[in-house]
Amino acid sequence: MTDQDVEVLSNDCVGGDTFLLVFKCRHIAAAASPGQFVMVRVAEGPAPLLRRPFSICGLEGEDAVLVLYRKVGAGTSLLSGIGPGRRLRVLGPLGKGFRLPSPSTFPVLVTGGMGAAPVAFLARSMAGRGFVWLAGYRTAAEITPFSLVGIAGGDIRIATDDGSFGRRCLVTRLLEDHLQGFSGAAEIFSCGPAPMLKQVAALAARYRVPAQ
Repeated sequence: MTDQDVEVLSNDCVGGDTFLLVFKCRHIAAAASPGQFVMVRVAEGPAPLLRRPFSICGLEGEDAVLVLYRKVGAGTSLLSGIGPGRRLRVLGPLGKGFRLPSPSTFPVLVTGGMGAAPVAFLARSMAGRGFVWLAGYRTAAEITPFSLVGIAGGDIRIATDDGSFGRRCLVTRLLEDHLQGFSGAAEIFSCGPAPMLKQVAALAARYRVPAQ
């Protein structure tokens, strides 16, 4: 874990109110694992006082750390205005990351909204492995192109609450349909809102599938 000033390499809007921040920090990049997060002081001045937590969504090379976030309040609005060359104070990596799937299991990734950020890091770490990613959003405008966070393959299925993209249903409906038709050894990796995670846990227990 390190606490230091880092250089912003880019901070671009990738759709709607969603931004992809890339900063340079060799120490965080070397220590980070999928599922961990960083605490970011979102402005160079003293306000706001508290740092904001953001999941790490990937790494580029040996020293670039990717953070996917949505502009929803004062803190993230300030962060969205910080351009390349500026500096931010970042603490991390923090938290208990995912245990990577064993070679004998098929990964099933289940996300809701910005829960896609840490799972993108997990998917990137499984290069060469097959997986299915079930991603849920409220509407098509919230979907970040998966290629922008380094996801070029895999079986990706999308559900939206309003039916504006993919299937009109909750992402847990996609999960239940998948588990009903899957006969091998699977393992679920999930991140999203608490009600979604509660339902994912219930489905994992019903179908006797390990889940994180």
